[in-house]
Amino acid sequence: MAKSQTSQAWARIGAIHHIEERLANGESISLSAQEIKELGGREPRLMTKFDTRASRPPLLSSATVLPVTNGSYVILPGDGYHDLIELTSTTRWPLVKSVAALRTLPWTTGPCSESQALDMALAAGILGDFLDDPHARLTVRGRRRAPRFDFEFHCPASVEQVVVEGVQVEVDSGLEGDGIHLIEGKLGSRDDFHVRQLYYPLRMWQREVPEKKVSTVFMTWSNRRFELRMFSFEPANRYHAIKLVKAVDYVIEDESEVVSLAQILNSTELEDLPKAPFPQADDIRKVIDIVDAVGSGTQDRTGIADKWNIDERQADYYGNAAIFLGLLLRTPRAFALSSFGSEFVRGGLTERMIFLARRMTSLPVFRTVLEHAVVQSALPDHARVAELIARSTGLTGATPLRRASTVIAWARWMIDAFAEHLQVPIGGQGDHGDG
Repeated sequence: MAKSQTSQAWARIGAIHHIEERLANGESISLSAQEIKELGGREPRLMTKFDTRASRPPLLSSATVLPVTNGSYVILPGDGYHDLIELTSTTRWPLVKSVAALRTLPWTTGPCSESQALDMALAAGILGDFLDDPHARLTVRGRRRAPRFDFEFHCPASVEQVVVEGVQVEVDSGLEGDGIHLIEGKLGSRDDFHVRQLYYPLRMWQREVPEKKVSTVFMTWSNRRFELRMFSFEPANRYHAIKLVKAVDYVIEDESEVVSLAQILNSTELEDLPKAPFPQADDIRKVIDIVDAVGSGTQDRTGIADKWNIDERQADYYGNAAIFLGLLLRTPRAFALSSFGSEFVRGGLTERMIFLARRMTSLPVFRTVLEHAVVQSALPDHARVAELIARSTGLTGATPLRRASTVIAWARWMIDAFAEHLQVPIGGQGDHGDG
């Protein structure tokens, strides 16, 4: 698998350069692209692209890899990533008729690339609203070599001075108006991101156009939702000075009927468990992302792993979870949409939420947990859910307790999605009682 190949390659490099020991001693390590390729046996761009904390190989799990020249990298002890906050509310955004009529943008099925997602956000007026710059026009896209700049990187026991020059910097979309707005776009949900993705373009364009203020935006598209986060760096020469300035989640207006989770429970009947592995995939957002990826043509697990920046084992777990929900089918070499999945990828946000709620409330274990939540205003604890799983599936040992985490995570996500419409409000986010 691609990710294990990267891990193995870094293990070989680590053994030669004593990377684990040197990082533990607080030392930064310089490597050339040629060394990485010769010792690791893989292309440097594949060996150094770790856009999230979880994508790093075990050897670098507490380190940050940064390019410093066109052909050299530095490995720094310390965390060069930033957490993304989740919002509890969304802004409904109606599409005007002239925009909805644009047939070259996939309003129904969703984008198949980051650039397409950004084009949709721009055409819909979402970027204009978020940036609050009525004169902003798309002026920047693609790769350029960065001029020289330097910055402070805070390691656990020291502050490292890093000098960058000639590095290839990519901007997914840049808009110029009263200011310059640099946007990094991603498909799929993210919990964190590599600060370099915003910081390097910021420093480059601050140097290129010093007379205008430069802002940076991280945008994700997941489950019909544009999530935008604006960041500043003050002072600009400190990598870890990143600060959230603004955050808005936009949902393309969906006029489907809104119902409560209690109503859905009352209108669905219990079915047998599917003939698929009981899910082990806590983040249902990624399950949805994989269904959308398959719907847009990325069907094998290697392609899915690359697109969503996860390893292939995770892609398999989340793909199997989508099969469990009836959204995907497995072919000899890839995944394919089921008939339900085809309906799902064409649906608006509310339609999709209702579909998922109906699937969950029709399945053993999930139905019991959601009934408990609606009646008791709380989720059952892990032990109770593990007991339900063992009774329904025949799974034994520690497995039911591990799977219980997935059930509770899915139920909590579903409850949050329907929170405004529940007949009985759910209590806090923790687990309460065993029902």
